[in-house]
This record gives sequence, C-alpha cells and structure tokens, in this order.
Amino acid sequence: MEKQITERKDLSFETLFWTFMVGSFAGFCVEVVIMFLRKGYLIIHQGLIYGPFIPIYGGGAVIMIIIFHYIKDKRPLTVFLLSTIFGGIIEYFCSYFQEIIFGSISWNYSKIPFNFDGRTSIYNAALLGIFGLVFIKHFYPWICKKIRPFVNETPRKVYNTITWVLVVFMSFNIIISSAAVYRQDERRRHIEATNSAQKFLDNHYSDTMLKQIYNNARPVNK
Repeated sequence: MEKQITERKDLSFETLFWTFMVGSFAGFCVEVVIMFLRKGYLIIHQGLIYGPFIPIYGGGAVIMIIIFHYIKDKRPLTVFLLSTIFGGIIEYFCSYFQEIIFGSISWNYSKIPFNFDGRTSIYNAALLGIFGLVFIKHFYPWICKKIRPFVNETPRKVYNTITWVLVVFMSFNIIISSAAVYRQDERRRHIEATNSAQKFLDNHYSDTMLKQIYNNARPVNK
C-alpha cells in the first residue's frame, strides 16, 4: 500500500497528536530561551512531570492547525488578528482553569498595561498573534515539507507503533501530573489522604519535588 502523507488527512488524530507533541516540546524550548534572556541563567520550566513538555503550547498548536484550514489563504493581517484573539482567549482561560482546578497560577501580567485580570494582555496577545502568523504562513508548511520524506519512508506499522506508544505515555503523563498537582492543592488546604490514590500521590510526588518541576507556579487563595 502506498504510504503518502497526503493521504493522511491534516485533521486526523495522528496529525493533531504529533502537532501537540512538537508544540509542547517547542514551547518548553521557547520558555528556556525566554527565561535565559530575562535572567541571564538557565531556568527549566516544565508543564508535565515527565519530559520537556509544556502542553499549553501543544494545545495551542493543535488549535492553530484546526484554524489553519479556514484561514491559511487569508491575508496576513487577518491571520494576525485572528491569532491574536484566539491566543489571548486561550491564555486567559488556561490561567483561569489552573487557578480554579489546581489552586495556583504560573503567570501574572497585572503590572503590564492593558491586561485582563492579569491573565493575559494586549501585548501578550499580540505576541501570540505574531507567532500564529509565522506558524500558519511559514513554519507549518515548511515542517510538513520536511517531514514528508520521513513519513513516506517509514513503514506504517513502525509509524503507528511509535505514535501509540507516545499516546499512552503522554496520556499517563498528563493524568499523573494533573492528579499530583490537584493533590498538592488538597495538602495546602489540609485535606488528609483517605484513600490509596491520595496516599500514593503523597508518597511519590511531594511538595518539594513538585516545586522543583513547577518552579514558576504560585499558590493562590480560592
């Protein structure tokens, strides 16, 4: 059977999953570079317990891929404005849900002019708009062109095996990371461990460990 990447629809599960993986890793790299430029030394920000991934970037990349199909032929200004709007909305609600669910925040833009509850700002949204414009008009078409030979030459079974192994790993990673941080918030609220899952999380994912991994997260009062 001829294995052509063009046969694998752009919105297929595997395409969106690999976009999530690449976006999560790229976001980790971006955070490292930004913090180095700001502080002058290396600071590692992770979004998950295991591996160099920040899923908010991966999720944003997936949304951009979906939007890509509808605006890829639009004028650059239209792409920029739509990316700015969607980027700002995503950043705002990610901050909101992190606070509500996990009792912490990882960024606060209260000191930046034209911010929205400190969760995002016009400045940050515009930066996301620029990123979206570059991603949709240049980076995504380029990366598709580069990976096409690799995908075409990889046996389908090997490709599927690698994909599903990573799906299982990332699913576990997201679940255990979310559970560990949620349990950390329970400890802050002095909720005792009453079941085996809570005890497991207390024993294996201590506050000290999580503070090292999520060194930019700050607890908030609900």
